Amino acid sequence: MKILQISTPVLSISPDMKYGGTERVIRDLDAEYVRQEHESLVVAPGNSVIKGKLISTLLENTWKPEQSGFSYDVKRSKTEEEFEAHCEKCLEIIALEKPDAVHDHTKLITSKAYAKNLLNTPILTTFHGNLDDRSLLAIEKINKIKRDGINYFGAISQSQKKIFQDYLNLDFVVYNAIETDDYPFQVEKKDYLFSISKIDRNKGQDISIKIAKKLNSKLIMAGPVHSFRNWIRDYWNNEVKPHIDSFYTDIPAKDIKSFIGEIEKSDKQIIYVGEVNDKQKQEWFKYAKGFLMPIKWDEPFGLVIIESLACGTPVVAYNRGAVSEILVDGETGYIIEPDNFEKFLEATKNLDKINPYECRKHVEKNFSISRQARDYIKIFRQISKN
Repeated sequence: MKILQISTPVLSISPDMKYGGTERVIRDLDAEYVRQEHESLVVAPGNSVIKGKLISTLLENTWKPEQSGFSYDVKRSKTEEEFEAHCEKCLEIIALEKPDAVHDHTKLITSKAYAKNLLNTPILTTFHGNLDDRSLLAIEKINKIKRDGINYFGAISQSQKKIFQDYLNLDFVVYNAIETDDYPFQVEKKDYLFSISKIDRNKGQDISIKIAKKLNSKLIMAGPVHSFRNWIRDYWNNEVKPHIDSFYTDIPAKDIKSFIGEIEKSDKQIIYVGEVNDKQKQEWFKYAKGFLMPIKWDEPFGLVIIESLACGTPVVAYNRGAVSEILVDGETGYIIEPDNFEKFLEATKNLDKINPYECRKHVEKNFSISRQARDYIKIFRQISKN
């Protein structure tokens, strides 16, 4: 098949990314389509790097945060004009390339350009986020313009589909996945817990810190601080940063093992290592005795869960969003009822009872990129017949 994926204009795609979950999904699907000998096209900013054919709508991505210390500020983000320019070019590309399947990850259907276009190519639009104000605004536009037999919508978990159902029917559910071969499996772990995500109250870094302190365990924390958002800046400054004993950035992946050895011998307990790329993240997951995910929101999927499990590292998570669809309680980690701190604490004590081999096998069986690609191809063949 000739498969065209539409990425966002916000972030570029690269082999070793930092922030950007949606872009990772597109990148890995592109590589897998190429492996499966499909013709893969990706519409993305011109500074992207992919395995298939890159078709750019903009010279470079529109979102350019400026780092100051451990925080990020931003002077400009995706503007309405840039989004519309991106969408106009997407429509031109679809008409020119005539792909067998179009997979939109950026809500092309909500653009003014699409509303004026009479394109009859079926499009699958996947929602990657939660049901927030921006999604509701997008759905309002979608409901006015969607056409049967042309517009189809995808979810990345059953939980997400259920949350959206009163506002928009999501036709298909395809779980996200990873290229498991990229994630190093490790049985023998080091003596630290791991936390990675964008710093945000909904991600629960303050809870992870409390768990580590209660257990007198070391905690490695990673993730960007988007301080241009007031609520994140306040959360970081008041509830996270004061509890951190050591701050680091850009520790090379090749040095992480020796760095862990030094940390284990030190008296520092809560260590922040900044925003990390894929290679660095994989090393941190690889040696951690457990990954903590005390989320306070309905995470639509949670790539970090399967990334951790692929490295043989069990997960403790609150039962929000898609957690119970990904994690197997008592086998690959522990699922805790939301906000039950004592149960979360007890589960973290018992991480050594989880078999790392079961964690890895669970991902290989259920969340491999080859499975995800096959699921999407099945959908593409189904909708292209209508």
